[in-house]
Amino acid sequence: ESITLHGNRLAALPPGLFVGFGADLTRGEILLTLHGNPGAPFTLELRPVRVSGGGGSAEYAVRIAHGAPFDMEVELSAGGFRHAARIARGSDRSASFVAAPLNDAPFVVRVASLPEPPPDGCFEDLAGAQGGDVYLWPVGEGHCYTGLRFAAGAPLVLNAILDRSLAACGFPQRIDLADAFLAFAGEEPAYAARSSDPATVAVLVEDGALAVVALKAGTATVTVTATTADGFSATRTFTVDAEDGGPEAVGELPGLHLRVGSFGARDLAGAFIPDDDLAYGARSSDVRVAAVEVVGSTTLRVVALGAGDAEVVVGATDLNGKSAESAFAVAVAELAISEEITLEADGESFSVDLSQLFPHMDWATTTAVAPKSNRPHVVAVRVRNQELLLVPGENEGVAEIVVTAAHDSGWQTTHRLHATVEVAPRPAFRGWRMILLRDAASDESDR
Repeated sequence: ESITLHGNRLAALPPGLFVGFGADLTRGEILLTLHGNPGAPFTLELRPVRVSGGGGSAEYAVRIAHGAPFDMEVELSAGGFRHAARIARGSDRSASFVAAPLNDAPFVVRVASLPEPPPDGCFEDLAGAQGGDVYLWPVGEGHCYTGLRFAAGAPLVLNAILDRSLAACGFPQRIDLADAFLAFAGEEPAYAARSSDPATVAVLVEDGALAVVALKAGTATVTVTATTADGFSATRTFTVDAEDGGPEAVGELPGLHLRVGSFGARDLAGAFIPDDDLAYGARSSDVRVAAVEVVGSTTLRVVALGAGDAEVVVGATDLNGKSAESAFAVAVAELAISEEITLEADGESFSVDLSQLFPHMDWATTTAVAPKSNRPHVVAVRVRNQELLLVPGENEGVAEIVVTAAHDSGWQTTHRLHATVEVAPRPAFRGWRMILLRDAASDESDR
């Protein structure tokens, strides 16, 4: 069965167009072809009509003047009254129902369920999906969609939320609910979601998006509901299979900048999830630039050996042998100051610009700089105005200075200096010199 309208400039579909058709148009058993349609979706108007009755009660029905192109369920409300009615495809009205006369109270009629949307195809001469649009499509190639719009409707289900598999204890997956539901006339519905097994799959709705996270291996069904301001709703369900997928990297590890001779360290706890019972390892793409090792159970140490760039890959393996990796870049610069510093005992302080020790020093993201001397009576240290001050004492000797900078990125970078304090030598003794002093009086007597 088919309906073909050629070269039309219709602003509305003819009344009774679908009346009497006993097939479901959305399955292609009725083909509606509109040639030259201006492009705006046509409106299917649903309205309550009074059938009979009076006084304390009245009989009503929901009518669609064009006939129903597919089986539909509609919800009707006015004030505190609500009723769900069904209209069979090809029919122009629902079964009647009894309600108290509402006089001139406004009715709201909404479509509670709709057929699945069509697959991707062409939308020539048809506006994109707007609030309340319903698309009817034929089976076969080369056909474009034809659009219909209901005069009133609940949140309309546009796209299915596909079943999915997620790694247990992995990252939350975000689903934009605006892609699944579209409220009538642009109204923004309120969303809610629930999981059939919250211990296996947890869900959270925030800012129009659904976050789904698998907590342990298993299966759960997630139900999402969109509800309008006056209480009408539509739902979507999908299944989540949670699999024991092993560890996953939490984002990317930040890069590291060092100078030759220094090293960086960071705690790997929290870099992978789940982080229980993980064994860590690391490798460097160029051991001439950076050597790496895992110290203890979770501390990664990177030692700068030569100027250049290297990539460090960190791996985490669980008890089942499943693993994940995360990589970051290491840039090593030449040392900008000698590691051996000579000071004069009880002499002037020596200052070192911290950027000479730590390349790309960003004081906005550096949380602390801590210098330490192993022999403070020989050389005392402190930080002042982004400079490291070395203050020599009275005694000669050699002190090791360790300077550590902590950064917001989680890295701690460390550099070592050696300061030698020497006592300045006294002038050498070369004997006494005789100086004859004569006054002016004695000079006159001599004459």
